[in-house]
Amino acid sequence: MSENLIVKLSGESLAKGFEDVRPLSGHTEPIANRAAVHIWLGVPYGKPERWEVIRSTPEWDGVRECTSFSARPVAGVEPLETLWDDMDGFDPRSYITVDEDTSLTVNVFKPASASLTAKLPVLVFHHGGGLNVGHAGVYLHDPTELVRYSESISQPIIAVTFNYRLNIFGFLNHPDLAENGGRSGNYGFHDQIAALEWILKFIERFGGDPQNVTCMGNSAGGFALSLLLSRNRDTSPKRLFKRLILQSGTLGTAPFRTASCSYPFYEELLVHFKIQGKTPGERMAALRAIPSDALFAFANDHRPPGGWGGNEETGPDAVFDEMPLDKLKRGQWDPNVDAVMLGNVADEGAMFGPVFQIDKPEVFQAMLGRFSPEQQMQVMRMYPEQNQAKYDARQSAFCQFMGDQLFKGPISKVSDVLSKTASKETGKSIPVYKYLFKGTLPNRSAEVLGSFHTVEIASVFQIDSLWEDGSKEEGTARTVGKYWLDFVYGRENGWPTVLDGKHLVFGGSEGAVKEESTVVDELKAARTDFWMEVLDA
Repeated sequence: MSENLIVKLSGESLAKGFEDVRPLSGHTEPIANRAAVHIWLGVPYGKPERWEVIRSTPEWDGVRECTSFSARPVAGVEPLETLWDDMDGFDPRSYITVDEDTSLTVNVFKPASASLTAKLPVLVFHHGGGLNVGHAGVYLHDPTELVRYSESISQPIIAVTFNYRLNIFGFLNHPDLAENGGRSGNYGFHDQIAALEWILKFIERFGGDPQNVTCMGNSAGGFALSLLLSRNRDTSPKRLFKRLILQSGTLGTAPFRTASCSYPFYEELLVHFKIQGKTPGERMAALRAIPSDALFAFANDHRPPGGWGGNEETGPDAVFDEMPLDKLKRGQWDPNVDAVMLGNVADEGAMFGPVFQIDKPEVFQAMLGRFSPEQQMQVMRMYPEQNQAKYDARQSAFCQFMGDQLFKGPISKVSDVLSKTASKETGKSIPVYKYLFKGTLPNRSAEVLGSFHTVEIASVFQIDSLWEDGSKEEGTARTVGKYWLDFVYGRENGWPTVLDGKHLVFGGSEGAVKEESTVVDELKAARTDFWMEVLDA
């Protein structure tokens, strides 16, 4: 058994994993009776200098014990995790430390029954968090139970999670940072490319198939994958993945700006830390000498307008060289991708009330300022304030507006473009499969927020410590897990495409999956049309 837990990587580097037979749980579990999973945690895939791209794979001599999560990237606390804290069986994993230098790692999960030469399909998870927070060690991001479930239904997979740089460490942009090719910014996205390159290079040694990689991103993770889909393949790897799952996130969920938009933020940074170097090299040396906690404290109080996001790159080495939606509309996407699944949860925007506490008239008015007078009138007609005896975030005009603007509208736009536009290289469009998740979980948050943003992750990853055996939640999770695994295996089983005008609904009142028309009612249709026009502008 121990031989199957030691994997040879670059040079003399050996990674030793461990066998896990305990149920994933937020409690201390004395039982150890579940199907064995072989796990490698905290395997380094890169160690770049601050604000540089990864240039090589770390190596070490001998055996490295890969039995615990690495430190997570420098970031704050994920606000949405507060929604899970009151759930019995949830583990906040507060023991995971923070470190800028040692956090770029991957975690690999494999059924113990599969050999290291099995060539199983691979599922890679790109976590969300607004490009500001989050990490691979979050309890909800643990694929142990999904791997067990995949084996139990005879569709075994290997799952991989990883960290990438966030906030000011991952997305600062200015000519001072430019490399020889003139490129700067997007370090968190380049980390994701480097992690995928590592997976393609080494996953076969863990028993995976590098030719059959599905990437799944939630929220900002879905946004990142949409960028990678439209990357410049002349300056980046020709192939990264075969299939994509975009959960509550795609182009429009996070900002993507022209190169100069974030320059003022950089100038504020220099002023705040009293940096007066005369050359870019002097200024960068001073910035790199600042402790990471001080940099993060500044970034937490002084974010770029609209939050952290990507930027257009310039120069001959540019990977993200143009507005990505424009490229998709011209059919310029990775031709190696043969299918896309995407969708959202029913109450995407509900979190903006109780969690982020920005459901206020003045915030709504400020949001409207980006629109023309005619568009403002449209918004007010489509999102009328409800007369509520008691505040209900799910019915709030502002929360519905935010959910449509950041999630539902972009999902509709990208699914429409990919399904109707022919690829410039293949002459074919991509089959697109759409879903709506209406499931909830048995906690106080579900009573207030319904099917809130990120709730479906628990079902996808089979986090069964959060519900009772035989419950509706368990049934929803098993159904979701089966459909997601079918997609990874290339078996859509009659799932209608977007061109059929239908999508699948999971976790509704009756619990079972069902087909539903994409156009449900006039108001939702009007909202969808509005956001598709806005994204086109």
